[in-house]
Formats: sequence, structure tokens, C-alpha cells
Amino acid sequence: MKRDITTPVARGIVAGGAVTPPQVGPFTTSASGPRFDSGGVVIPNGTQKVTVAMKFNSSFAGNQGLFQIKPVANGAKDFFYVRMYTTNGTVYLWAADSAGATPFTFKYTSPGKINPNTDYIFVASLDWTDGNGRVQLHTSIDDGVTWISIGNYPFPAPLSGSMGDAVVRFLTMNNSAGVPSYQFIGSVDWIKLYLAALPTGLIPAGAPEFEVTGPAAIANLHSWKMGTDAA
Repeated sequence: MKRDITTPVARGIVAGGAVTPPQVGPFTTSASGPRFDSGGVVIPNGTQKVTVAMKFNSSFAGNQGLFQIKPVANGAKDFFYVRMYTTNGTVYLWAADSAGATPFTFKYTSPGKINPNTDYIFVASLDWTDGNGRVQLHTSIDDGVTWISIGNYPFPAPLSGSMGDAVVRFLTMNNSAGVPSYQFIGSVDWIKLYLAALPTGLIPAGAPEFEVTGPAAIANLHSWKMGTDAA
């Protein structure tokens, strides 16, 4: 699979999740964008592992989508999504397999996990091969050196063990009718998606499969960019 990367890697990531100091600046989003949508299938059928890592600072108290991985067809069940409710700091997630079965119908963390006006590195990993499968969530406010687990959700029963062909969206989620919703509002340094997952749930080593980075002049040139330009 060809990676869609329009900028140099924003931070040097090493095994275990450590992150070097930033080399590029962030971009800022508003209620009208930008959001990033692959527009077509970029994750192949049978994928069993995925990790999404992002560095952001939300300036809005409310529901915001971080990412969505789902079938192309509107109304089909999402394979994996995470959104946050920064009014009280709760993180919500969903996972489903290629047969549409859900290991849990809906999960959410306790309040106070992600708050507005705070720099976070956020990592969400999905692994269908780790026993019966699990989702792990981590945050860091120390630039990827000190990690805090904010959620570890083993799947209660073995399912099909993979995702189907999927599109990817960052900083938004489409509803069942295909309309973008839950736009992220704030600043974003980078977003990276890996077709890999570590037992620790942290950031895999090596180059990501897909990536969005700042500053705004670069983010606005990304082939997945939709909505208004970043500032």
C-alpha cells in the first residue's frame, strides 16, 4: 500500500513510544475544517492491527471526533472509532469486526482523561491477534516520554478477527447518512496511522502508513483534506 505522506516526519518516533522534540509547527482547525478523509478504501480486508497516534490541543468543550475507520457504505458499522467529550474529559470508542459483530457495543472512559487547552499525544491501538483482541488508549503530556493508560479493553469473545476494506477519516466522523460530524476544533501537530500494534499499546517503530502534519501551509496541501483551510 502506498503511503499518503505530504511532509517529512514531524517527530522521530522510536520503539516503545518515545517521541523527539517537534520539528514542524501545528495547524489550527475550526468548526468547518479541515478534516481529512481518504475518500476510498485504504485499509485492506483482513487487517488485524492498527494504531492511530496524534498530537493535539483542543480549544473546544464538547463532542469531537479524533478518527474513524469504517466500510465505504453509509450505514455500515464502523470498524474502529474514537471521539472525545471535552466538556468532562471522557473518551468514547467503538470496535467491530468484518462480520459486523461488536466485542462491546460501546465503551467510554471515566471523566477527566482529556481536557481542553492541554497538549496531548494520544494513542489508540486495536489488535485482533492478542488473545481475543483488545483496544488500548494512552495519553502523554510529557512529549511521549511518560505515558498514562486511560483504557484497556479486552474483547470478551473471539470474533472474525479482522476488519474489512475500510476508509479512514481524521478529525471528524461521518454519521450513518454520510454527513461529517463531531469536527475537532483546536491545534494539531501531527496524525499518524500504522497497520501495526504493540503489546504495550504504544506507538510502533518505523514510518506510518498514513500521516498528516503541520504547519497549515503543508496540511492544506494534503490530498485527503476537506472543509475549510487550516490556519
